Amino acid sequence: MSKHVAVWVDHEEAHIFQVHPRRVDAELLAAPQQLHQRHPKGADRGREHPADAKRFFHEIARSIEDSKQVLLVGPSTAKLALLRYMEKREHKHGPKVVGIETVDRSNNGQLV
Repeated sequence: MSKHVAVWVDHEEAHIFQVHPRRVDAELLAAPQQLHQRHPKGADRGREHPADAKRFFHEIARSIEDSKQVLLVGPSTAKLALLRYMEKREHKHGPKVVGIETVDRSNNGQLV
């Protein structure tokens, strides 16, 4: 595991980039279907299920387990929800976050 990690996250997926001196390793994690389904207003099926979000954020936390510094980026509020999750449930990861930036969707090369 790299000491430096960037996590691009939205409500559909997370891209985890482990930055090494001579290479970057990328991993893709898909969010549970319920996190990104869109349904007509008032339809109960479209609501986010807290257990699904926790499971998704826990998977991300496991992917950054051995990192020293983490940068959270993404286009939506998912990056802030991930930070709140880590501060509340994954206490050792919260202090690792060195920055949070709003970044639109782009390809992996552009993100790196």
